[in-house]
Amino acid sequence: MTTRAEATAAPGEVTIGDKTYRMSPLTDRDIGELDNWIQAKSLRIARESIPKDASTDEYNRMITAAMVGIQSLTMSSTRGAAVMASVDGLARALWQGIHPHHPDVTVDDVASALYTAKDIGSAAFDFKRVNHFGSSKKKRRQKDKKRKRNRKNRRAR
Repeated sequence: MTTRAEATAAPGEVTIGDKTYRMSPLTDRDIGELDNWIQAKSLRIARESIPKDASTDEYNRMITAAMVGIQSLTMSSTRGAAVMASVDGLARALWQGIHPHHPDVTVDDVASALYTAKDIGSAAFDFKRVNHFGSSKKKRRQKDKKRKRNRKNRRAR
């Protein structure tokens, strides 16, 4: 069953360092912006890794190859999830939900507050809670499987 907070996309509180912020759950637009950020970050890394003495043809081939791989990067892809699991990724995701309520907070502010091990774990937990990730979804999936099994058994009778 959907909770009231999930149904209304109610903001929650996230503590980063010694400050508490209001954070809205990520919208589809936020997730799209995070996907774009992952792709841009990966393209920047690819560009920086090309040798300075590469010819124009070599440069174009390497960038084309990189862009083919980058197009499939999303938050939910394996490589995209690895980027999001970094401190920079968590900072960006937190900021995405925080900035509508706190426009003066920057991504760099969030990242610098996260660079203590204690804050990373608690901030990640708060992020999951506000976005309704975790055990409640797992329980819902288990209930859905049980309902499907029951329906299947009733039909078989």
